[in-house]
Amino acid sequence: MLIEVGTPEFDRLFKTADPWGQFESFLPAHDTYVAAMADPSLDPFAEVNVDLLRYQGVADLQRGTQNMATKIMRPGGPEGTFGFLASSTQALENIMQMPELEEFMSPDQVFSSLGVAVGSQDPAQAIKDVTFAVGMTALGSMGPVGAAAAAIIGFARAVGEIFKRKKAFEEDQKREALIEAYKSFPPLMEPRNNVDQDSVNLQLLPQLQTGDWTKIFSPRFAGEAWQAVPRQGGYALALGDAEDGAKDPLGEPLKTFIPTGGIGYWPGQNRITSVLQVSLNPASQTVQRFLKGEYAPNDYLIEQWMVRDTGDFLVNTTRLAAVAWEWVARSENSPHLFKVNVPALHTAWSEYCLKGMVALTQRSQSSRKERDLYISALSCTLGSWQCWFDKGRYRNIDGRLHGRNMGDRGGPKTWHPNRSPRQGCVITPYEAGLGDPRCLSTIYDLETRLVLDQVAERQRWYLRHSLLCAYVRQSWAAFQGSANKKLRDLLNEMRMLLLDHPDRQYVALDDVPPGEKLPNGLDLKAELKRRGAGKVIGGKRFAINPGTLEPPTEPVPGVGSSGGLPFGGNTLGLPPHEPEYEWWRDRRVVGAGLGLLVGGGLLWWNRR
Repeated sequence: MLIEVGTPEFDRLFKTADPWGQFESFLPAHDTYVAAMADPSLDPFAEVNVDLLRYQGVADLQRGTQNMATKIMRPGGPEGTFGFLASSTQALENIMQMPELEEFMSPDQVFSSLGVAVGSQDPAQAIKDVTFAVGMTALGSMGPVGAAAAAIIGFARAVGEIFKRKKAFEEDQKREALIEAYKSFPPLMEPRNNVDQDSVNLQLLPQLQTGDWTKIFSPRFAGEAWQAVPRQGGYALALGDAEDGAKDPLGEPLKTFIPTGGIGYWPGQNRITSVLQVSLNPASQTVQRFLKGEYAPNDYLIEQWMVRDTGDFLVNTTRLAAVAWEWVARSENSPHLFKVNVPALHTAWSEYCLKGMVALTQRSQSSRKERDLYISALSCTLGSWQCWFDKGRYRNIDGRLHGRNMGDRGGPKTWHPNRSPRQGCVITPYEAGLGDPRCLSTIYDLETRLVLDQVAERQRWYLRHSLLCAYVRQSWAAFQGSANKKLRDLLNEMRMLLLDHPDRQYVALDDVPPGEKLPNGLDLKAELKRRGAGKVIGGKRFAINPGTLEPPTEPVPGVGSSGGLPFGGNTLGLPPHEPEYEWWRDRRVVGAGLGLLVGGGLLWWNRR
């Protein structure tokens, strides 16, 4: 249902929001942190106040979510979004209320201000006390709020600890200071000043006004091959082309990678993947000796702590995209489920990972090229390891380690007794080609493929077993292209069935988009109205019980997820990536619901 701008109802719901306004982050821009760490005179905090950073994170999450809800109520064109269902009006009213926030927050205040239970606190009571949490719960999107609370606390703590260790450098030490700063806050290397805020305003919010949210969940970069380019104290890796024109804080040239339009939120991974950074100085004598072959093969230089994905630092974009993914993949009876083109996402992520595998494996096992040294870090963002070293050989096993998690489990025995545990997820040229079948696979093959299949199953389920066939537009992403013909046919089939079905009385006519045509050319909304649809006031019941459009024999399919949001579980290390068990291998995963586990203040998305 759409609510016209300027009407009393719109003013009541969105009185605190500017429908044409943009998201303005309270947090300092990424480059501000880098500059402050590299030069004490530029420190924006004097002493870093982590309590203020926590407040800024909470305010950004709430205001950003309000921006998203406002944009979804304003279509970007005649075939764009059609708002939320009429039954969500009260939830939207709760979300749009502007709470009074403490300007300096403790960790417990972060959780309480967002309605997240801490310790033995009753989760229902914690939600009840916060109108924002009540609204997000009603929209089925409280999961990412809890995860964001943990991430807000972790990010503030990380920044505080970094600045505590910072030393004042003299003028002739600025280069060393910048290299040290990049170890914690590597350059984002995109051709914009405030990448995080711009990603929200120029990509996320405009796409929410359309019927196609696919790019939100597509890779941030595309191209023919992965590139490795030098920067101060290390290398940067991304798919596609890099261009000249930017400068680092020292005024020296810095290449930037060209985003292709996707935001990079990886379905099922709860993170954005962007430019991969390796903090290993290519000009150091250690690297030069390694390239000359003066080190043994097992003495590999890159260790897991050196590798960071700059997507972790797009903190607001990640948290708000996580909310959008919740509305797509996990909220009940959500029309937004049909705003993603699943086959297109399969293609995008499979190609993204496949090209990474090509870069990792198609090189000489004895390669000592500088590019190949840094390319080995790619496995930390897209790799999956599926072998066990036993009795002198690598054996393929069922259990797999993936991405950053590859460095946290199994120990040397999993890899090789002579392999350094500090190497973690970094795969050498020799290791990348081991095994038959090959030991190294990708996160797409391990998880993403199944996650997207679950979203497709969920789309089919809701068309058959709810009234959503009346509330979506045929022009939306899920129904576009030859790969989605079967889903488009199913939509038309269920709409024709609904016309004569007794549950048409529960259709909320205000939620039916205008101009939708039936296969016989008639107008869907007019035909439903002519046949007596919408007689039950409110239309709040959904056809999900036996005796409806098609009585379901299985529960609605769940959609899997791994780990929390970046900075949500540790301080300076890589984001946690540890599901409680290998849900993607569990036969019960299809049809299972998602649960929320709140303990010790951390909320994780895990399988029930």
